[in-house]
Amino acid sequence: MIELEINKTNLSDFLKNIRKSDKEELIYHYGKDYKEIFIKTVNETKNTYFIGNDNKEALAIGGFQEYKSKNCFQVWLLCTDKITKNKKELLKYIKQKVELYKNNSFVMFNLIYKSNFKSINMLKKLGFEIRDICDKNFKLFYYTKGNDFDTRYITN
Repeated sequence: MIELEINKTNLSDFLKNIRKSDKEELIYHYGKDYKEIFIKTVNETKNTYFIGNDNKEALAIGGFQEYKSKNCFQVWLLCTDKITKNKKELLKYIKQKVELYKNNSFVMFNLIYKSNFKSINMLKKLGFEIRDICDKNFKLFYYTKGNDFDTRYITN
């Protein structure tokens, strides 16, 4: 796995090959013009990682965005259909990044589209808890160092 440059060309190529479940999630959040909004958002977001294979083909993009405090990160990941040939390498890469942020945060979380079963299983392997929420289109996944964490902090 290599990190790719985050630019409009690479992001446009990535979106042409995005997985169906990830595309549905982007449309749900941003509407039919999701591509332009997504590219703008990614260009403005810190702690973003654009991951490709040795041929510099885009496989996944994700990151850790601070949320309400420096001890809380919103974790996100989107993949292309090409990831199936590189899923073990991606899991290893993501595990390293998650461990780095686990050491520096109290909470990591996000919502995941309900039909994204492969990602839900991967998140469980990485030690995240999965919970249902009021919005039946999504599930909450989170990691916390504390036992007394109130999930309303991140779902309200």
